[in-house]
Amino acid sequence: MPHEFQWSKGKVKKIELLLPRLKYSVYPTSIVQWLENFEKDEVEHMIDLLRVFEYIPFNEFMFRLDILLKVIFKQFPNPEDRILIYPYGKVGKSGTLVTYPLRNTGAFKKRESDAKKMSKFSKNLDYNIITHDYEKISILDDVKCVIFLDDFVGSGDTFIKEYRKPGIKKWLKEMNVSKVFLLASIIMESAGYFGGT
Repeated sequence: MPHEFQWSKGKVKKIELLLPRLKYSVYPTSIVQWLENFEKDEVEHMIDLLRVFEYIPFNEFMFRLDILLKVIFKQFPNPEDRILIYPYGKVGKSGTLVTYPLRNTGAFKKRESDAKKMSKFSKNLDYNIITHDYEKISILDDVKCVIFLDDFVGSGDTFIKEYRKPGIKKWLKEMNVSKVFLLASIIMESAGYFGGT
């Protein structure tokens, strides 16, 4: 049952220490109001939860995507080497929602611009492909690399399940894709090594 927060010097200090962790995105009173939604004996557990909580503001999220894309693009320095970005998972889930910020990173925009300057490819269409419907991409599209995209990878089980689907494995082989990457702004240490994939 919700309760009224009991102030003490110790609790004030704990809340103050949470603010940098939350990148000063909330006021201390907002944290207190949130804590008041829990039972009194749950408050310390909720404070502990906030201590390990990772808050990423949108500009930092964009920065992470930009840096990671640059690392991948360095392996394919020719902008005419087409890349398929595949937001795996169900449409409307977080993987597909990441495509908008990814399209707006400096790395993606520059690669698109450079490719269109060099190519006879239509200037009205994206050169690099972002789609959850990989089966519509044919050998004629000449995809050199596939980037599996998500915002967060916890255990890695969802990615492994997707990657091991017979349709995807067959498609990757038929397309003769030279490299496959997993791009996410956060990958938990518990995801570790995707051995055997």
